[in-house]
Amino acid sequence: MIIPWFFGFRDFSRAPLTWAIGGLCVILFFVTFNPEPLDHHPLLEARSLRFTGALYLQYQFEDEFPPPTELMFLGGKALRDPEFLADAADYPFAGDSEEIAQWRKALADFRKKSESRAVFQYGFLKPAMNQPLRWLTYQFTHADLPHLLGNLVFLFLFGVAVETIRGSFWVALTYLGGGLAGALFALLTDPPTISPMVGASASISALMSFYMIIEAKRRVRFFYFFSPLPNFYGDVFMSKWWIAPLCLLPDLGNWLAERWVPQSELIVSPIATSAHIGGTLFGLVLGVMVRYVFRFRERPREWAY
Repeated sequence: MIIPWFFGFRDFSRAPLTWAIGGLCVILFFVTFNPEPLDHHPLLEARSLRFTGALYLQYQFEDEFPPPTELMFLGGKALRDPEFLADAADYPFAGDSEEIAQWRKALADFRKKSESRAVFQYGFLKPAMNQPLRWLTYQFTHADLPHLLGNLVFLFLFGVAVETIRGSFWVALTYLGGGLAGALFALLTDPPTISPMVGASASISALMSFYMIIEAKRRVRFFYFFSPLPNFYGDVFMSKWWIAPLCLLPDLGNWLAERWVPQSELIVSPIATSAHIGGTLFGLVLGVMVRYVFRFRERPREWAY
């Protein structure tokens, strides 16, 4: 494992806005936290997913039945298809009428429980034009505790670095602008879905790429950990451009794979890579504008270090 370390976790006085953003994410998560897991809903059991996949094939006028595993993936895809879900209550499916009626009842219960969760209330959904607040609230909402903690680590690493060098204004502009750009990129490139997009990842991707451009130093500090044994962990100074292959380019690879690898659309990815790419592009453009076009001066290095 190798991660950028830069300034570490500075105190509140050195990066007040970064800490405030992190605090807002934490507060919103625990205020809206729903301890009841949705993963164990009967509709998500293997048999129910296969049945959903079979109904989805009928809906798409497909005659050939795929293998059971692919049928499960089709069931998962069906539960994200807004057109299928809108028509499922009245569509004339062929088969056991009692089993179909039970499936419709389970589907209604699943949708009711799903839509009551915070990710549906504050997450980014398509279409979002008639709900403008979702463009902002999704940036501070997280699906679960690991999602929150993972984003907080990189928020503090890169947010503190940007705020130390450039100040709070540029953190706010990069974070919010990157989140908006990520949502827009996802809106333009992702297929329709009822699955809401949540998390600070697009905003953090913008902070990553923005820092990579504005950092005047060629070599910055990274932390590596391969084993708790001596000499297998510690700090190392490497080129700042290593941020790209370590933190940014994997998202591009995943995004391309989701679109070009056969059958990849059947596999549900919990990561909104399109939003990451949108945020990254925003941070790159903003960084170039700040450093090379308008040439805004950074804070004195004596203060930064």
